[in-house]
Amino acid sequence: MNNEKIQKILSSNGYGSRRKIEKMIIKKKIYINNKLVKIGQRININKKMKILINKKKIILSNNINKKLILAYYKKIGEICTKYDNKNRITIYDKLPIIKNVNWISVGRLDINSCGIILFTNDGELAYRLMHPKYKIKREYIVRVFGKINNNLLNKLCTGIKINNKINKFKKICYISGFGLNKWFKITILEGRNKEIRKMFHYINLKVNYLIRISYGLIRLKNILLKVGKFKNLGLKYYNLLKKSVNY
Repeated sequence: MNNEKIQKILSSNGYGSRRKIEKMIIKKKIYINNKLVKIGQRININKKMKILINKKKIILSNNINKKLILAYYKKIGEICTKYDNKNRITIYDKLPIIKNVNWISVGRLDINSCGIILFTNDGELAYRLMHPKYKIKREYIVRVFGKINNNLLNKLCTGIKINNKINKFKKICYISGFGLNKWFKITILEGRNKEIRKMFHYINLKVNYLIRISYGLIRLKNILLKVGKFKNLGLKYYNLLKKSVNY
């Protein structure tokens, strides 16, 4: 950790991607020994150094090379935030507490959805896995209520403009169901906020069940993960995920 850029040091310790840290520096959110940090600033870390992010003191790990990747099976009703002023259950409440490890969630699921969420202490890996540039595939099983036909299904794949952005599914496949409730498998390459629900709502359909069954090469059925539990995926999967985003 000698004479490294502050972005690299903080990212390696799980405080976000280098780009996110740069944004925090621009917004004057990071101080070292009561002095504002500059982008690209190189520092030598020592025990007496006082580092503040958003006015909170942080502790850097002595072993920044130990990278971890977890998979968690989120329950319906849990929220994807570290802190909640309503004291609701968060996904972070279920994760292992490891000294000097700051978990970063890879993507989010809304309170009414369930399924796989990845966590890592590698800020750069988390950033790449979420960025549209790397086209990481996410797969979902959804139950939809309402009248639907092939024309509407095609519209979901060709694109729908929502909030001045084109949203579209990479793929949608009918699974089962008759009448007004039907099951589909959906593949997307981005993770915009409530994207799937919003797209169905746009064509007057309601998603009444949604589960994410895979994120990239990590699939629920392959890692045998139970609801409300986490699993340390180990170095093998960590390296495979790095490779998938050219990291």
